[in-house]
Amino acid sequence: MANIKEIASKAKVSISTVSRVLNYDDTLSVTEETRKKVFQVAEELNYTKYKHKNDDQQIAVIEWYTEEQELHDSYYMAIRLGTEKALLESGLKSVRLFVDSDWNLARRMKGVIAIGRFSSEQIQELKSINSNLIIIGQDTLPQTVSCVVTDAATSMENLLRRFIEKKLTKIGIFIGNGRTSDDKEKIYDNRLKIFRDFLRNKNLYDPDYVYSGPITPDGGYEVVKYMLSQKNKDVPNALFVASDTMAVGVLKGLREAKINVPNQISIVSFNDSPTAEFAYPALSSVRVYTDQMGKRGVSMLKELLNDSILKEVPERIVISTNVVYRDSSL
Repeated sequence: MANIKEIASKAKVSISTVSRVLNYDDTLSVTEETRKKVFQVAEELNYTKYKHKNDDQQIAVIEWYTEEQELHDSYYMAIRLGTEKALLESGLKSVRLFVDSDWNLARRMKGVIAIGRFSSEQIQELKSINSNLIIIGQDTLPQTVSCVVTDAATSMENLLRRFIEKKLTKIGIFIGNGRTSDDKEKIYDNRLKIFRDFLRNKNLYDPDYVYSGPITPDGGYEVVKYMLSQKNKDVPNALFVASDTMAVGVLKGLREAKINVPNQISIVSFNDSPTAEFAYPALSSVRVYTDQMGKRGVSMLKELLNDSILKEVPERIVISTNVVYRDSSL
């Protein structure tokens, strides 16, 4: 992974600016363009250089976010960058569209790779726009659309097992409470089921330790404030946080409350973005191989374009994850 100096050099900003942007420091006065550039450079430096082979075929890459929203969620930005890189390496040209773009532009293109969480209505719209459709980041097999997802279960069970081995048995979870961009459906996070089932099996599940909020730094910060305000409840001594972005706010809230991480509360987050490595303390995090998700999504799309069996029998590809332990957990 790139270091802060390399990111600062390529983004043409100071080392301090990089550190504060990656830690979502809301007191930093920089333009949204500069923030976007720092995040994009941080993600791009994790990839090897590539060459654009030709421009004769266009693939729509559709994000479920607006461009501004993506700036605050490096997970989906990383998937998009990995997808665009894989398309270039395959000799395909990507055309970037966001949720507020005109999706009908994708009708004339060879195919579509959609990234994120979509409602059933949006998935049907995407299918009607272009039948050569792959979705990355959501299990859409029930909607008969081939997809690429991550194996959150193995890593989550491993980190929960480690918490227990470290005698940390008051285990909580901070999970997102989002909705699809058209506001038609609540987004169900399967990681909550994994968490609940594993701890119930160990007789350690406590519903009072389940917290939800927006997957943003402010969301994490507000959830911590709420958790600490519950005077009649014990505070967890271990937390799984749904994203590195949210965990930044969690760390801020715990620092303000003078709660030591990891000695009083151990924290493991999700994604292992550059934010995780440069947070203070450095975040233990579940590493998601976003570049591999992009590669497999592109390879599935190429199969569709070649009239493969995927047109009749959709598939779901699951990409493994692993936990990277750093200073935020025992």
